[in-house]
Amino acid sequence: EPAEVVVPTQSEPILVTMQILRKHKLKNDKMYYAAKFAALQSEEDRLICERVFSLQLSSRPQPEDLEEMEETT
Repeated sequence: EPAEVVVPTQSEPILVTMQILRKHKLKNDKMYYAAKFAALQSEEDRLICERVFSLQLSSRPQPEDLEEMEETT
């Protein structure tokens, strides 16, 4: 069943339609979803990709953290 969700982007939130494929409940009562977007416009696709890339970069270890790891191994 399609659902409309608000996706935060780097500029402004956008409303998109998606279909939930799977749900997975974690031990801390949070939910993870596998979903696919339906009928994205090219600008919506670009904004979502930009946000995902930004999140991936922000979760990477920082160079100073990597140096500490190398010293302790």
